[in-house]
Amino acid sequence: MDKLTQNTVNFVVNLVLKVLLAIAAIALLFYAGSNLLNPAKLFSLKRNKPTITVERTPMTVQDVRAVGKLVTANYYDEVVVRCVKDSLVRTREKDKNSVIVIIQTVHARLGIDLQRLDENDIKVQGDTSVWIKLPPVECLHLIMNPSDTDVYSESKGNKAWSLEQMKEALEPAMEMRKDEVIHSPAMEKARQGAEDLIREFLTAFGYRHISIEHTLPEPEDTNQVNPVPESTT
Repeated sequence: MDKLTQNTVNFVVNLVLKVLLAIAAIALLFYAGSNLLNPAKLFSLKRNKPTITVERTPMTVQDVRAVGKLVTANYYDEVVVRCVKDSLVRTREKDKNSVIVIIQTVHARLGIDLQRLDENDIKVQGDTSVWIKLPPVECLHLIMNPSDTDVYSESKGNKAWSLEQMKEALEPAMEMRKDEVIHSPAMEKARQGAEDLIREFLTAFGYRHISIEHTLPEPEDTNQVNPVPESTT
């Protein structure tokens, strides 16, 4: 290759390199100019992925509600009723000589109904903090098992008491018993048991900072629990 040809090749190579360098410089200036307000991005070629925020409150409410009625304490007591047919109202059977004595064992299940929760009762902050206001502790079930009932008749030769009559004779005592259950120390045991279980439940879901409050029982709720007969097994 003669000297003239060599000079021509060198000129073309240098020209190509200068053009490539100019293109690279222009691209760098354009990228830098678009990120002057954020120097941290100046030397980063990674695109920022959009941040996805998941609201955990609705999901947490749904999970807690799914537990349903949470029984955290039991209460046992015995009711003794002595009744005369003449004092019955609904059965309209007057017989002052027919006396019955009923000894009934009462089993009350105490706890909270988690299905009463709504989104205002649970607040989630970040991924590890949660505040929850639990429904009031209540008597969820008042059970009278026939196998735990003893019946004695103090008068002979009279018509036997029907199941409906015995149930009516028991009702006043059972209403009093419901009030005693609600004001018994077992309610505090049920409240503490509910708090402990809910704390363990939320901890299992990843929460580390858990604040729990309790709703006070409503007075009008004290007479809403109906005795639930249980059949013997």
